[in-house]
Amino acid sequence: DLMDRTRTTLVGNRGLLQRVQACAGITLNGDGDDSAIDHLVQ
Repeated sequence: DLMDRTRTTLVGNRGLLQRVQACAGITLNGDGDDSAIDHLVQ
């Protein structure tokens, strides 16, 4: 249950960050960040 909540929170935060970055016209997180989160989600 804790892992599910953690996973949900991280995925949600990543989505929000990507939307904010798109609105601002910037990209701050690199491929390493995405691969770490993708690994956790699996």
